[in-house]
Amino acid sequence: MITAVPGCVFVADGLDECSQLSNGDASVARFLRDIMGARASTDARVLLVSRDEPEIREALREHKETLLEYRIGTNDVQADTEAFSQSVVNGKLSGKSEDLRLAISKSMTDKCQGQFLWIKMQEPSLRNTMSKKRLHEVMENTPSGLDRLYDQNWSRIMNMSHQDRDRTFALLRWTAFTFTPIAVYAVIEAVLIDQFGELDPDDYPESVDDEFITGEILGLCGPLVEVHYDKEDSIPGFGTLHIPHFSVRQYLMKHLPAPLWMQPRDIINMQGEMIHHTAIARACVQYLSLPQVWEEEDGSEPCLKAFLIYATLFWVRHAKSSFMDPSLRDLSKAFLKSDNFCFKSFANYRAGDLDPDSGPKSIFQPQLRPFELVFYFKWIDMAYYLMDDADVNEIGSFGRLPIFSACRSGSAESVKMLIRHGADLSITDDFGYTCLYEAVYYGFEDIVRILVESNVDLSLQNRFGYTPLHLAGYKGNVKCYQYLLEQGADPTIRDTNGRNVIHLACFHAGHAELLRLILQNGPSSLATDQAYDVGSPLMLVAINGDFDMAKILFEFGAAPSLFITDILGYLPLQYAASFGHTKLVELITATNLDGETPLHAAAIGDNVEVLKLLMEVPGASVNQKTTFGFSPLFIASRNGYQNIVELLLSLDSVDKDSRNWLGLGPLFAAVANGHLEVTKLLLSKGSHVHHQVSIGGDLLWWAQRSSKPELIQLLKTQQALGGTPSGSCGPLPSPYIDLEPLLRDAETVYCIPGAFWCYVCTLSVRDDREFHCVDYVRDLML
Repeated sequence: MITAVPGCVFVADGLDECSQLSNGDASVARFLRDIMGARASTDARVLLVSRDEPEIREALREHKETLLEYRIGTNDVQADTEAFSQSVVNGKLSGKSEDLRLAISKSMTDKCQGQFLWIKMQEPSLRNTMSKKRLHEVMENTPSGLDRLYDQNWSRIMNMSHQDRDRTFALLRWTAFTFTPIAVYAVIEAVLIDQFGELDPDDYPESVDDEFITGEILGLCGPLVEVHYDKEDSIPGFGTLHIPHFSVRQYLMKHLPAPLWMQPRDIINMQGEMIHHTAIARACVQYLSLPQVWEEEDGSEPCLKAFLIYATLFWVRHAKSSFMDPSLRDLSKAFLKSDNFCFKSFANYRAGDLDPDSGPKSIFQPQLRPFELVFYFKWIDMAYYLMDDADVNEIGSFGRLPIFSACRSGSAESVKMLIRHGADLSITDDFGYTCLYEAVYYGFEDIVRILVESNVDLSLQNRFGYTPLHLAGYKGNVKCYQYLLEQGADPTIRDTNGRNVIHLACFHAGHAELLRLILQNGPSSLATDQAYDVGSPLMLVAINGDFDMAKILFEFGAAPSLFITDILGYLPLQYAASFGHTKLVELITATNLDGETPLHAAAIGDNVEVLKLLMEVPGASVNQKTTFGFSPLFIASRNGYQNIVELLLSLDSVDKDSRNWLGLGPLFAAVANGHLEVTKLLLSKGSHVHHQVSIGGDLLWWAQRSSKPELIQLLKTQQALGGTPSGSCGPLPSPYIDLEPLLRDAETVYCIPGAFWCYVCTLSVRDDREFHCVDYVRDLML
């Protein structure tokens, strides 16, 4: 975008709110280095708004010469905080006097320290029913600054009864540390599991309404939790829990205690976030292990099974972010058994209700095995715990082994583990794929190397005829392709549709580097391979629109494919134009083979629509000639394509008398081949009648050869008007002065458009006959 749109201004706000500041490919530091590097040497500008975090400042250190820094202070936002404070007070204290509202608003502005969130968090403490004195006391007793405000609320929570405090801790955990906001209905079940480890129907609320949310969620958690609704009239139970600001999450990481069931020795030196992921993961697997969760219910109670979706989708993710507490490990291990009713129900639910359209590419099938699940999610710690009791060659969904999931996950460690324990690399699934296909498809070169070094078959074909090399081409995985090629994979194998690797590589744009590699290591005919009935490599690139891939194909000799249609009769140019690939259209129209351009191809193929398209391309010349001097008008006239001729003649720029290498024009080609209507059209549009021609007799002589009375009469009329004696013949241009004219009785065939024709006399030629004029021309060209 920086290159395509000069002068861009990018704005990134709240970078300090991201959970990952300095480590990993998805960190803020990596993002800043990438974006600053991309804008170097351009006129793009970047505005970064953030608190002064050391990780962010360090990432920008090498660009400090180009940075301008402005530190925002309370004075910069004074007017805004005053306006916001006034709006909050007016909304909450509409029944109070203006003087009181102004006083309360000023007090809030003075204490907020420029923090809008602090003002917003005062809303619950402002009520119209409060006296003037009470309102002033509230403002005086409320600490300034967010941290002190959080401390005040935390003290309130710590002074709650034991049961309320535990419930509040659970609500805060399920609000601040889930991977997606959780609904009120779902959090009810989550908290029950968190507190009691089971679901007692008597513990469910009788009604989940606004009163319940106010008393049992917001009343406990105070301003540290908010409930959001998609619509104003949403059902209360569908509201989702949110923290009002990321600083609340930071505060909770320091203050929210670990559950009592965690052993102190297990959580020493553990980060707070990891502790809470452990607690959530344990609650999820406890929930999934309850048989009652998988029982049929009539849906009359909205809270029942409300937590099922979240637990199913995020249990493993939380577990991977945990420190694998012994109780979490044991609960997970007990759940992950193929004969466990709850795990079978989990697999069916994931494959059915949550992923009803799951196909061959989805791991989630009713036949899913625990080992497959563990390796698919790269849950290595759990894999070690399961290994002793597991069968590494257990057949799972679609006939696949656990190593398929390991290869798909990208975990080289998992693959090595399974190979060490005897995984069979030769097993094919229901579609004929081996585990090598999975690694190649997803581009995991390190895993491909591990499998090849373990003697997996490189060129095995599946049910569709694909080899691993085919999939590397289809996905554009250059490194995998190059390595397989170096190890002896056969690039000449075709699939059941006749495609080889070049066709599969050309299906998608962005494969220019791989395409060059394929062509460099293949036969010279590869660029024009027509074995695939859908079309040539160029045809596929014309569809995907990759300009660089098209240039590479032309570089390796793909120009002949410009004039070859697919099974529907379309040329590459038509596809490029119909998909709006403007640059590609320009490249195609500028490419020629022996002087033959797409304009000539349109004339040869009698393709009016393509010709119309080409005529609109800037710079396209309708008078471009082939090596033998044939213009599109000459070719169309010779073939008798009246619509093409009419279209070309409608252009002011067309040369109606364009001469070929022997000085013959479109009118000669039409007359010699007996095309009466085209001859009439040319004459009506002003083509000049050159009665003397360079071969044979005059135009009347050629008309008489056609044995078409109307054409003969037309030429007699033209001759009478011109006053030229019949039978005259002009001299041949050098170096063809000795070319012997065609005899009147020489055998020709009726003009067949597209058939082989003599480039001297333009007549169609029988396959079993050769003319002296053709032979002579061939000798001269040699």
